[in-house]
Amino acid sequence: MQKKLIALAVASLAWAPFAAQAADVEIGGVMDLGVQMSETETGGVTSKTKTAGIHNGASTSSFKVTVTEDLGGGMKFKGYMETDPALGTNTGADFANAPNWLQLSGNFGAVTLGFMNNYALSASSASQPFGTGLASGYNGSWGRLDGAQVLGPVEARITGSNAGVGARDIRKNRTLQYEMPRMGGFSAGIIYGFKNDDAAAQSDAAIGQIQIGASFSAGPLNVALAHSTLEQQANFTGTTSNELTHTMIGANYKLGSITIYGGYTMSEASNKADVDSTSMNVAAMFQLNPQLGLGVNYVKVTDDTARVQDRDLIGFGLNYAMSKRTLAYVRYQSGDKLDATANSGDYSDIAVGISHSF
Repeated sequence: MQKKLIALAVASLAWAPFAAQAADVEIGGVMDLGVQMSETETGGVTSKTKTAGIHNGASTSSFKVTVTEDLGGGMKFKGYMETDPALGTNTGADFANAPNWLQLSGNFGAVTLGFMNNYALSASSASQPFGTGLASGYNGSWGRLDGAQVLGPVEARITGSNAGVGARDIRKNRTLQYEMPRMGGFSAGIIYGFKNDDAAAQSDAAIGQIQIGASFSAGPLNVALAHSTLEQQANFTGTTSNELTHTMIGANYKLGSITIYGGYTMSEASNKADVDSTSMNVAAMFQLNPQLGLGVNYVKVTDDTARVQDRDLIGFGLNYAMSKRTLAYVRYQSGDKLDATANSGDYSDIAVGISHSF
């Protein structure tokens, strides 16, 4: 019996370091819901909609699970899964339909594999105060880039029924990321998106991506840069191979209760008849008091292709902090889009809602 007790004690000591390394699990998210009214003119015809229960006016509704573990020797494991439901509807969302990835980090930096937010999103977020919500110029209905989108499966392009809407570069399926160790306020990394040459011509799997990014933060100044190269088997008309690049820079500077923002993008394809455009924006956020904030953003896109899809957007946002976690908001955006076809017209959207983080 004494020998068994000694053996049990030795085994307990051997496993003690592993028992102390239990993973930490954190659950959080955002609930954003409101009412939105929209008016759109296309080819001289005006349509109006009023919808209750619209989600994501100010931020993306989400349910997030984060797992972290200290592996010892300066190494850490981190796992992340996010589900973005369509609040206000009975439309279900596949589990982990948003960013989900696994990461190992240490003195060498960090290696991440999965479906993660990229450097282009960071550059956009640095250039204006509205994230991917209404008035940002970087949401699902109004993107400042041109060409194929990179948000999961390939979405709207600049041709067809979505002409003039534009695109945004946020994240891509099946990506591998390396980030170097942070040095002072500087960080940099690279993302590689895998391409399947046997995939259907215009599916997400047929698009490969290489993106480099860098950022600098020091005191009131924040700057983010991203350069993305995409290759797909067939161009946007489905005939020949094409290469698309997006170059983006965003910056902001805090001056007391005012934050000034600015950004610039350039989109270009190897076949310039498909994509050849630039965009710029200026924005500001005024913190009127600890609870009340007012933001404004202006975006202009200049398109040099034969379609002449110039467009602009002016957006406003009012935030009222009801608590540290609950925000009442108003968002408004309007502008016009030009097009060589019959898709020209004005548009406006206004949303009123509540966002709660937990």
